[in-house]
Amino acid sequence: MAHEASRGQIAAAKGKFERAFIVEKVKAFQASYAAKDWQARAALLSVDVIFEDTVGVPPPAIGREAAAAYFRLIIDAGWSIEMVPERIVVMGDEAFVVTRGAWSAGDEAPSRLILIHNFKFNRAGEISHVRIAYDEECLID
Repeated sequence: MAHEASRGQIAAAKGKFERAFIVEKVKAFQASYAAKDWQARAALLSVDVIFEDTVGVPPPAIGREAAAAYFRLIIDAGWSIEMVPERIVVMGDEAFVVTRGAWSAGDEAPSRLILIHNFKFNRAGEISHVRIAYDEECLID
């Protein structure tokens, strides 16, 4: 009975896009880090996207061009980043993602952590808002 009620709530929260569509976009976004493919990542974004990396970075990037510049800056600075989704929760046209991340610069050992991504999709199926969060309890090493 409880599962039926939960399934009903999930069905009521369904958005415009199928779960598979959102999962595919989230996985492509995250895979673009290891591939250092900032163009592919930027292509998933809306023109007016808000990109918020909430921990110790500049204010949010507003717009695809600003986000792309931020993505290029990370690569140009020599950072290697890997993002692997461990759990993707889709509610409506949003995804909440538990991500296993790692990043390093040069020859240093990577910093590993668990972080949360929140992706919002606009009516055209583009990512219109990305918010990333973590704290000291998320560090693995």
